[in-house]
This record gives sequence, C-alpha cells and structure tokens, in this order.
Amino acid sequence: MRIAVCLLIVAGLTYSGCSKSNEDSKTKMEDASTAIGQKSTSAQVMLPTPASPSDYIGEFVAVENGQTIKYTNFSWKNTKGETVQLKDFAKGKPVFLNFWATWCGPCKREISDIIECSKEFKDVVFIGVALENGENPETKVRVGKFMDSQGMTYTNIVGNGKTSAQSIASAYAAIQPIEAIPTTFIFDKNGNLKSTIIGMNTKAGFTEAIKKAL
Repeated sequence: MRIAVCLLIVAGLTYSGCSKSNEDSKTKMEDASTAIGQKSTSAQVMLPTPASPSDYIGEFVAVENGQTIKYTNFSWKNTKGETVQLKDFAKGKPVFLNFWATWCGPCKREISDIIECSKEFKDVVFIGVALENGENPETKVRVGKFMDSQGMTYTNIVGNGKTSAQSIASAYAAIQPIEAIPTTFIFDKNGNLKSTIIGMNTKAGFTEAIKKAL
C-alpha cells in the first residue's frame, strides 16, 4: 500500500482522515491529518474474557461481491482457527465497521472513542479492518501488539500475506470508495446501511450515528 500526506480541511466540526499513496511519506503520515468532514445519513458479540485484546484478532479469508444497500459478507479465521462469516457473527444485530491502520494518526485518535462505544452498545457488533502496509504474516503480530497497547476488545480483521484486507475495502467501495481512513460504515440489524462516516469522529458523533441504526 502506498501512503499520501493527509491534507487538513476545516469545515464546521473537524474530522480527520488518512489517504494512501506514497510509501516514502509514511513517517510524515503518522502525525498528519485530513479533515474530510462527516458524510453520514446521520452487540458487540461478547466473547469469553480474552487473555489479551489481541485475542479478538482475525485473519481475512474471503469476501463476497460488494453491494450498496446491505453490508457485504466476508469471512475470517479467529484465534481458534475457526472460520467465521460476518452474516453469522452479526446476525440480527447492528454492525459498526471501521476501516483503519496502525500508521494512521487520525485512526489512532478515535480508537478510544470506539472502545467506549463498544462497551456502551453491547448489542452492536463492532469490527475493525486494519489496512496495513505490505500485509504479510507479521501483520497479525504488529496489529495484535497495537491492539494490546490500546485495549481494543472488539474484533479486528487483518491480512496474512495470502489474502489482503484491502479486498474487503474494495468490496465496500460499492457503498463508498475508501480513499481515506478512517472510514466507518454503520448498518442496522437487517444489514441496511444507515451511516457512512469519512474521517475521524468522536464518541458523541459515533453515538448519534449508532442510535440511528438501533
């Protein structure tokens, strides 16, 4: 993946996001932010208490064709090696789907708010898709360590060198091309899209969008 320097835009309430193009700009990208603005029509499935947050990580397996009305189904292997499908994992519950990366400053800044929302809205399924650079077998370790450091106790999907999490982003481009991260989609219990949020958001902003999906 290539990374471009994030641009700063101020429009009312400021939201930030990272775009992706030039690999040499990765270091600069860390602290840069792009205020993209919110574009929105605006439970968590509780696993047994994990040994660490990284127990919530999954390796991407496959994704179906994208669609613009409902969430697109994809599958992953959990830490037990079991293949899990989104349509089964989230059946009958709203879905909060967040595209992010460990190198993206705005992504990292909104994580604490997502964690708080995931604890508050326990009937909503929270899933992150980590769009890492040069996805390989070490990606899971890198993202797992990051999740541990942040206390991210909700499911996150990574690529593994054979299958890339970028494939999920490509499928969801049917809804909205993911040209900047973080990008978040929120679906109701029937899988219908309720909100699309481009750029960094706050707990208050996420809460408002989630409530529209309940």
